[in-house]
Amino acid sequence: MHINKNLVKREKEMWECLKVCGVPALPCRIETYDVFANGYTNCEKLMPFTYKILVTHPRYEGKCWNYISDNPTVFRPYLNDRALFWIVGSEPKSYVQQDAFQEAELSLQA
Repeated sequence: MHINKNLVKREKEMWECLKVCGVPALPCRIETYDVFANGYTNCEKLMPFTYKILVTHPRYEGKCWNYISDNPTVFRPYLNDRALFWIVGSEPKSYVQQDAFQEAELSLQA
């Protein structure tokens, strides 16, 4: 799934990022779904989404996860231990991780 209207133009950048992450090739296929199609959302709209204690970015990951939740029959086969969700924004943030990070930061300052 992509949240950029011009994935074709961005595909080269995507593969460059994967290579930097140590992924020279994928042993799977990449499926894309356009969250802007049929007026589902737009660039400006914020769509909050929280999974357990994980709060996603409402402009990026939130849109994707809302789209996934709103289309369960399409995405159910992909939601397994072999699926990868590539986070493209500055979120999500886990409050547990954030609290632990703040505690570690305070102990370093002491």
